[in-house]
Amino acid sequence: MRRDVIACIVQVRGWAATLSNPSAETASAGGWYSNGPLRSFRETTIIEADSHRTMADPLAAAVSRFGVSLKAKLSGKAAIGAPEDQLRAPLETLIADLAAILLFKAGDVVAIGETTLSSLKTRPDYAVRARNALVGFIEVKAPGKGADPRRFKDEHDRDQWAKLRSLPNLLYTDGNAFSLWRDGALQGGIVRLSGDVETAGAALAAPDALTRLFGDFLRWEPIPPTNARARRPQRRPVPPFA
Repeated sequence: MRRDVIACIVQVRGWAATLSNPSAETASAGGWYSNGPLRSFRETTIIEADSHRTMADPLAAAVSRFGVSLKAKLSGKAAIGAPEDQLRAPLETLIADLAAILLFKAGDVVAIGETTLSSLKTRPDYAVRARNALVGFIEVKAPGKGADPRRFKDEHDRDQWAKLRSLPNLLYTDGNAFSLWRDGALQGGIVRLSGDVETAGAALAAPDALTRLFGDFLRWEPIPPTNARARRPQRRPVPPFA
């Protein structure tokens, strides 16, 4: 029994010495420090000190990629495009990443660009299909405009909101912020990223609320009316687009 205790103490002291001063041999040989329990211990400690967020977190990785892609597009000096247009490809990738986090299969969620709603005489940036069903629309604004259409000052943006507000499932974003609207009413709050898409790069981060917002958006289903009176309020079928 005494030998077991002594052996245990020696082993623990050995781990502690390795953690405080790992040898090159241990680190390069793929031993305890580089791939084993000590590395796991250190990574766990770092996760707790960093608000439980590392690149092993799918949301953190997705938003970081979003930031890297946008910084490259928005900070170029040789060629400068319309800021709103630069959001499109990175946003499509982010949507696919968030759909995967929400356990949709690859190809289940498709964002279709420049969709005309003839009944509303307007054209949101995207119509979104989830598992072959049209679930909603996304309107993209230039970074800095925000995701609260009630505060827009540009006449075009205000006129567009007056038409889009009747949609039962609409997502607004300027890259820095995301919001979900149903029949003109804000659902929950506006989700803001940590950092600026123009400069943050890989450091761009998002709260878990972003995943919940996209989950609500992608899983939206119209509520079947039970009677004539129940037909009027809030959720209506998404209008077809031409």
